[in-house]
Amino acid sequence: KLANSDLCVIAVTGDGDGYGIGANHLLHMARRNVNMTHIVEDNHVYALTKGQYSPTSEVGWVTSTSPEGSIDVPINPLALAITSGAGYVARAFSGDPRHVAEMIKGAIAHPGYALVDILQDCVIYNRINTNKWYRDRVYDIAEDGSYDPTDFKRAIALAFEEDDRIPVGVFYS
Repeated sequence: KLANSDLCVIAVTGDGDGYGIGANHLLHMARRNVNMTHIVEDNHVYALTKGQYSPTSEVGWVTSTSPEGSIDVPINPLALAITSGAGYVARAFSGDPRHVAEMIKGAIAHPGYALVDILQDCVIYNRINTNKWYRDRVYDIAEDGSYDPTDFKRAIALAFEEDDRIPVGVFYS
């Protein structure tokens, strides 16, 4: 994007790539507000490399490489992106493809760094965060029409919402 500003750049990573190995890139792309869309497929596990826990895995999660459970506190990718200066931060659930498309369309239209965190199940290595588990918890923050995605403090608070409900939608724009 820096070499050819006319390009429409869309990067697709997993939560391991985007929030672990590539977290430094996310941080600096957000703070520089580079005009690109970053889509992260977040299944809380390194699914392509035998199921190790990822930066978004919960403490205590037992995997092939952590038989005693993960010792790391999971990062909060939405809060990280918002506080780093990202201009558009959204979350979607893969079980609602129309909503996913809406979030991606908004990200591409945004003139700056846009992160779309897509919660999805991993049918091989993650038997906890299943499709049904997500369906029972996700709710659209724009559903009642009162949420304001320009409210920085509210976006941060919503990113840290930790009850049995999981917010999806445009957190900050």
